[in-house]
Amino acid sequence: MSNLQATNTVFYNDMRDIIVNARDNAVRGVEYTRLMMYWHLGERIFVEDQQLNWSQYRQLLAIDDDYKREYYELEATDNAWTGREMERQINSLLYERLLMSNDKEAVLYYDRFEKFPDENPTVEVLLEEIKDVLDLVEGGGADE
Repeated sequence: MSNLQATNTVFYNDMRDIIVNARDNAVRGVEYTRLMMYWHLGERIFVEDQQLNWSQYRQLLAIDDDYKREYYELEATDNAWTGREMERQINSLLYERLLMSNDKEAVLYYDRFEKFPDENPTVEVLLEEIKDVLDLVEGGGADE
């Protein structure tokens, strides 16, 4: 084999190695990019699943007051409220009661741990329930 043929063979092998390496790197890059795409899709789905559902968005859109809407949005996401729970909190005027209350912790405690029946209670029933809870908090317990 002549010196020229040996140089051409080395040149040819180097060129082939560069192409093969580039092709392998491209395949690895595509596979990595695809993996990252699936990772980000899954992450986005997980995050979305943890947020509000359509019925909650509809309820929020019906609220005209920006501060009130933002309050219920944050509470719903922070406390993982269901659509029914959010509706109950809105119907029980939680935001308004917190604004009027001197003891915001008691109101929040009551709303987080007390549950109403499925039917919508009247305002009088709500006020009576709140009064009972506040009496318990102030009195330190119940004798019943």
